[in-house]
Amino acid sequence: MYPFERFNKVLKSYVRNRYFPEGCIAEAYLKEESVEFCAEFSRNSFTTAGLPKDQGKLSGPLSAATIKSVEEKERDEAHLHVLLNNSDVFPYINAKDLNPVESDMTFYGRIQDIWELDYHSFKAPLFLCKWADCDRGVKADELGFTLVDLSRQGHKNDKYVSVHQVKQVFYVEDPVDSKWSVILTSTNRDYHEIYNDDDLGDTILENPPILL
Repeated sequence: MYPFERFNKVLKSYVRNRYFPEGCIAEAYLKEESVEFCAEFSRNSFTTAGLPKDQGKLSGPLSAATIKSVEEKERDEAHLHVLLNNSDVFPYINAKDLNPVESDMTFYGRIQDIWELDYHSFKAPLFLCKWADCDRGVKADELGFTLVDLSRQGHKNDKYVSVHQVKQVFYVEDPVDSKWSVILTSTNRDYHEIYNDDDLGDTILENPPILL
């Protein structure tokens, strides 16, 4: 069989609608050429799917551990935070506090470092955070969104927070004023739960009012 006869057989296999054979052949031929081009491009550009060759070092041994010296003042501040937030110490604090005040306050900031204090019998993980000033760095707009200016740092004497006291939020730059960021929170959602067959995924964005 001649080569052009074999190719005609291939073209005939492209026909899916006998009323429009030319259109079927043209569309199938275009798809085949596109797939071959993408395969050839991927073969020359990527070593692994999605990882270009110029990505740098894709694998290798981890770097050696780094040792950071901690000042005594920072260590004492972290230790004091653990003591003040230990449930075993609460009765003693309440007995000594002559004017106890309870309030639900919300602070916004970014995690700078993660510490783990080892007390032998238990370990206390802490987040070292850079907080925004709640007086001048947090506000609510007319639409009910909470905005924060992370450049205005506050609460420098209370940098530590326990892991059970934090909640993840997202900062989105305000298109009107880049100095401010809009706060968006996410609700934890179980994979087995269904919220009215929501198609938006596992994250529900909320815009809570400001809490100060």
